[in-house]
Amino acid sequence: MLRLLGLNQINFLVKRSLVLLALLGSVFLIFNSPSNVYAEDSSASLTVTGNFNIDLTPQGTEQIMLRASGMQATAKTTSVAGYSLYVSGGDENGNFVNEKASNSILKPINGSAYYSFAADQINIWGFCGQYYGSTTQCDSNYFQIGKPSAPTLLKKSDTATPTDGFTYKANLFARANQQIVSGKYIGDITYSLIVNEEISSTLVTGREFNKLLREAVNTTDPTILNDPKSELPVYINSLTFAKTEPTATSKKTVKISTENSEEPVYLTAVQSSTNSYALTIWSNVHHIYTNADSSYMFSGLNSVSTGLFYNWPNDGQVSFSKTKDFSYMFYKLGNVNESAYYDIKYSSNMVNSIAKANPTNLDSMFELSNLQPYLKINTTGPVSTNSMFKNNGKRSYSDVSLEGNFLENSSDMTSFFEGSIITFSGAFRTATENFGKYTTSTKNMYRNSESSAIDFGKATFSVLEDTESMFEGYGGYYNSIRYLPNKSNISRLKRMKNMFKDLKVRSTNTLNMSSFNTEDVTDMSYLFGNSLDMYNQIETINLGDNFDTKNVTNMEGMFSNIRELRTLDLKDKFDTTKVTNMSKMFKSNSSLETLKIGNKFNTENVTDMNMMFASCGYLKDFDLSNFNTKKVTNMHAMFSGAYTLRKFINTSGFNTENVTDMSYMFNYTRFDKLDLSSFNTKNVTDMSYMFNDASNYDLTVTYPAVFDTSKVTNMAYMFNKSYVRYLPTAGFNTSKVTNMNHMFSESYINALSSTFNTASVTDMSFMFYKARNMQDSQVFNLNTRNVTNMESMFDQAFEQKPNQEAIFGVDFNTEKVTNVVNMFRAAKIRKADLTNFVGLPEVTSLVSFFDSVPVVDLIIPNPFNTSKVTTMERAFSGLTSLPSDYTLNLPLTTENVTDMTYMLSSCYAGNINLSSFNTQNVTIFKNMFENNKFKSLNIDNFNLEKAENINYMFASSQLLTELDLSHVKTTNALKSMYYTFYDMRKVVTISIPGFDTSGANNMYGAFYDMPELTTIYTSEKFVPPTAGATYYSPTERMFYLAPKLVGGAGTHQSNYHNYSTYARIDDPSNGKPGYFTYKAAP
Repeated sequence: MLRLLGLNQINFLVKRSLVLLALLGSVFLIFNSPSNVYAEDSSASLTVTGNFNIDLTPQGTEQIMLRASGMQATAKTTSVAGYSLYVSGGDENGNFVNEKASNSILKPINGSAYYSFAADQINIWGFCGQYYGSTTQCDSNYFQIGKPSAPTLLKKSDTATPTDGFTYKANLFARANQQIVSGKYIGDITYSLIVNEEISSTLVTGREFNKLLREAVNTTDPTILNDPKSELPVYINSLTFAKTEPTATSKKTVKISTENSEEPVYLTAVQSSTNSYALTIWSNVHHIYTNADSSYMFSGLNSVSTGLFYNWPNDGQVSFSKTKDFSYMFYKLGNVNESAYYDIKYSSNMVNSIAKANPTNLDSMFELSNLQPYLKINTTGPVSTNSMFKNNGKRSYSDVSLEGNFLENSSDMTSFFEGSIITFSGAFRTATENFGKYTTSTKNMYRNSESSAIDFGKATFSVLEDTESMFEGYGGYYNSIRYLPNKSNISRLKRMKNMFKDLKVRSTNTLNMSSFNTEDVTDMSYLFGNSLDMYNQIETINLGDNFDTKNVTNMEGMFSNIRELRTLDLKDKFDTTKVTNMSKMFKSNSSLETLKIGNKFNTENVTDMNMMFASCGYLKDFDLSNFNTKKVTNMHAMFSGAYTLRKFINTSGFNTENVTDMSYMFNYTRFDKLDLSSFNTKNVTDMSYMFNDASNYDLTVTYPAVFDTSKVTNMAYMFNKSYVRYLPTAGFNTSKVTNMNHMFSESYINALSSTFNTASVTDMSFMFYKARNMQDSQVFNLNTRNVTNMESMFDQAFEQKPNQEAIFGVDFNTEKVTNVVNMFRAAKIRKADLTNFVGLPEVTSLVSFFDSVPVVDLIIPNPFNTSKVTTMERAFSGLTSLPSDYTLNLPLTTENVTDMTYMLSSCYAGNINLSSFNTQNVTIFKNMFENNKFKSLNIDNFNLEKAENINYMFASSQLLTELDLSHVKTTNALKSMYYTFYDMRKVVTISIPGFDTSGANNMYGAFYDMPELTTIYTSEKFVPPTAGATYYSPTERMFYLAPKLVGGAGTHQSNYHNYSTYARIDDPSNGKPGYFTYKAAP
């Protein structure tokens, strides 16, 4: 309790007829502080002022004198426990006594008086006090105040005074007549301020608080209970503060204060509905202090009300002033997702309370939080802010308020804004000269963020070591990073990789690195580069004199994918002596025209030049004479896509003896001269795509004396679409190559080398696809014993060298092949002899196997094993060059085939032998024989019992005059006969008595446009569909334009008949005319 006394000695002087009343003030303090270690001593003061000279000299004929003078007492206290203000006067009897005549006194007024006094109320003194709430002295209501042992209470409050205090105004008065004894009357007026003692408590640590809260909402899973980062699977709908425990039946209360607190503090969770709780923190204490370690306090409360903190009390009741550790305080508070705005509103009381703290740790305070990041914090020393706003605020479109020096004093800015979208303005956006003085790391600070950029122009960063990924993926339409530190030698950085990687901001044109001391940096991979084809507007990179690379070993992707950069000047301090990795270093600089390399650009220790200049589409020729590549092992795609380079010369330093990968090296280039004379390829294992699309028509290649490929295993796409016209004459050893897919596709090479060995090859797919100039018969006698894939191997080949005779040798073995789709499609082959084939025992698909090949002779051995084939779509379609007197023998194994779509369409052989065919599993025959020129067709061995679709099966058979299918049977599995016999212009009779059409739903145009057709033999199993087609009748045009067709009893076809009625055995005598002639089913 705090007691303040205002003690005032009063002198009443009576001399002749003049009485002088004077009040002299003095202040005495008595202070008793509480012993609680966490208690805060409340400041208090009591001040008494006034003018107390009272003249009692009679005026004129005045007999009774009433004189007064004003005074006031001002009490101030910040104690929330309240206070009391008292006043007393006179001696213990309340009198003022004459100094020399003790029997002469001024007595206190008896009771009170209002305007007038009783006759006996003479030679008295007293108070005239203000009414409650009044601001002026009283001059009419007179009363007696207590003696020192029983003072009068003027004011009592349960709260602190206002900031400017509580002021009590009064008049001190005396009333006397002329008979009063002259002399000096002495007494005291005493004001006393009694301040109530405050009670304070301290909460448990943030982790303990978090666990207790989880217990209160009935969490039992130990994983969730003990891990403050785990998401709490309940909804918190409110948080309030009270003096007493809330009344409810379904509730749980836990103690949340430390053991040495003066009074306990509790948290009660009231369950309002399933998984929904209202929280109340309650206690009778005046001050609640959060713990010095309040980390994780509200962590993991991912499902809460937007107004969770609306009722947070002011700093006097709950104070963060003692808290040092705020790390993870609001981690995962509220549900954060890509489309969410800030949902949880920050209380101004909470902001102001946190502002009183002097923290040392703010790590992850708002990470993954949906709480509005309004904050003002000032610190007196370094503070850690690692991940403070990481992934906070996915869609912040309005400014938030960030104030104070906490970021300026940060010792660790790692991931500060990573993944966040926080827009802020004001002083926080501009760094002062003290900014960064403690900072050692800005790693990931703006990584994948769209938060407002800070102007670092004046920043110090005197101890900064790590800027790795600082702006990686940084974006935002209005953001910029033009204001980098401009003080020279701000620090000696150690880590910088990915610093500006994948930069997405649109308003940054220049990066000025002149203030960065990089002498100790060893890794500059993707420093300015992009791993993806990101769009940024960086046009200039100023490295400056301090940009020292003498210790760098890794420059992978350092300048890659900078699309607007046109000129790059690597100054003489750009020392690459220690660099071992230059992969992707300048990759995809699609606007880079001029590359200035200083005299310290040394490549003698480089081992990786993978994609070093790839996709530099405007780069002009530059001097390669200083390149020393003796240690390089990887030249994959080194110049791929650098299609403005014309000369690859002066390459004596291009020592490739250790290179193992030359794949894509000159892919998609326009060189007119490739001098490879110094190349040593003895260790290369991969040459895939090496000259792919090297498409300068004037290209000349100078090979080394021995182009050693003895270790190469992959030559896929090696010469695809290239203008390389010949292979090396010596050393081109392909004995270990396993992959030759697309090797010569669309190339201009016309012959293989004499040492072309394919014994190890497993993939020859597209090997000679569109190889227009190839004329070497060796291609038909390759060793294919290990090949599994021949898809499109000769597809559209030999265009400029037609009439090839494909006489396949004994080494052309197909027993392991699984894929021959499009193998010979449209290849310019005149004669094909597959006699040495062992069949295709592992193949499952013959789709377009020999489609559209202009052969006049096709020899297939008997038997030809195709036992695993399930589809033969277009397998021998388009054989239009076969002579009219030629018989095509197809001794295939077909018992597992289900699809023969277009298999023999447009086959112009005069005859065909299909006697080996077993069609028991075929369901689709559509267009199988369409547009053929067979003179006769015998398919008595065909089984159509599983057939579902025979659309266009025989359509446009140009030369057949009879189609006898008397031995062929269908079942009710048959669904569609759309245009099955359409346009068979010479056919006279069709015999289909075994056709069961009871399940068919479509016969549209089945016998349409058959001008010579006279007779159709069917049995009673042939019935027309009555429904099934969507936009037309299922029998529409069924017999249209078949004018000579006559039923067995003489009924003639007419275009005016209802075809669904006439599609039956002709029996007019029974009123059932029709177009069919009866023949018994087989």
